[in-house]
Amino acid sequence: MQFYNMGSRPLEFDVKCGSKVVIPAGTKNIKIAFRQSHLKRFDETLDRFVNLNVYIYKGKVYHA
Repeated sequence: MQFYNMGSRPLEFDVKCGSKVVIPAGTKNIKIAFRQSHLKRFDETLDRFVNLNVYIYKGKVYHA
């Protein structure tokens, strides 16, 4: 997986797993692999399934 290091750039939106916020908006020092998760969700605007992003925050991996 190719991770992008956000460094000092804060997240724009909350990262949720289900209804629970796991990484709040404004958090810095996050690594993100865009659309690299094995999990998928249905995107109504594209009318197809898309892969979730993978986030690394404080040593934990989140698929959201």
